[in-house]
Amino acid sequence: MATIDQQNGIQNLILDRKETIICRRITIEAYCRSYLWSGTNTITRKALIAWDKVCTPKSIGGLGLLNIRLWNKAAITKASWDIEHKANRLWIRWLHAYYIINQQFSQMPIPQRARWIVRKIFEARETMALIQDTKTGSLIKQIYRKLIGDNERITWKTLRFGNDARPKAQFTVWPQMHGKLLTVDRYVSWGINVDPICNLCNSHDETRNHLFMECPFSNKVWEGVLKWMQVPLFRTSRWELPEKWIIKASKDKTQKSFKSLSWLTLNGCILCGLREIREGLKK
Repeated sequence: MATIDQQNGIQNLILDRKETIICRRITIEAYCRSYLWSGTNTITRKALIAWDKVCTPKSIGGLGLLNIRLWNKAAITKASWDIEHKANRLWIRWLHAYYIINQQFSQMPIPQRARWIVRKIFEARETMALIQDTKTGSLIKQIYRKLIGDNERITWKTLRFGNDARPKAQFTVWPQMHGKLLTVDRYVSWGINVDPICNLCNSHDETRNHLFMECPFSNKVWEGVLKWMQVPLFRTSRWELPEKWIIKASKDKTQKSFKSLSWLTLNGCILCGLREIREGLKK
């Protein structure tokens, strides 16, 4: 058994590192977020989609990245579960001997003399109810999935993953399907003073629907791609109609890859044309 001085020394070390651990987690997430949206190792606040959404599974619209905050919470909850069930570990035996002392862990008050990390483990007792199956798989993964929640599954997963389009086109379609693509009308809604006119046609305000469905430049791209796909030409100003069409077509296993690739090619052509014009205007 460690002496009182040794115990206090350990707790003081943990307390001193509390802010360091939190800052490191926030910094790691900031670097990851900045690299995803700007491609640099300089921390920036630029982001089209919230980081918590980015870190959700692919099936519900995220990129499947690990949410460090929720994973840490799941790991602490697992530690609480181990204490409750008196796992045969030295640090758990020490907690029972020094803090719990024959009390019921799940019902006893949080020791106020305990240091930060010990109190956090006690606080995690509230989420132990998320553990339902203790015999199969990782308990931490099970808790993590429960903390993410049962969100509605997306219908357009095949447009973002599992096709042969180039990575840039696949990534672009992701914020596009979330309605977060950085079109000029979004700049205007944020109060930024920019010219709202579409650079492709110079006649209408730039919105997602206009850029992909209404603009004369986009219509020509549509005509070319649909002709190449041997699909009858259709015109609409509603984004939802072609979205439903390509989602339905992508589920056809006989032409799934072809149709998804064609859809992403169409988006890529429109965005490449827009980018070239904007870069030309900057020069």
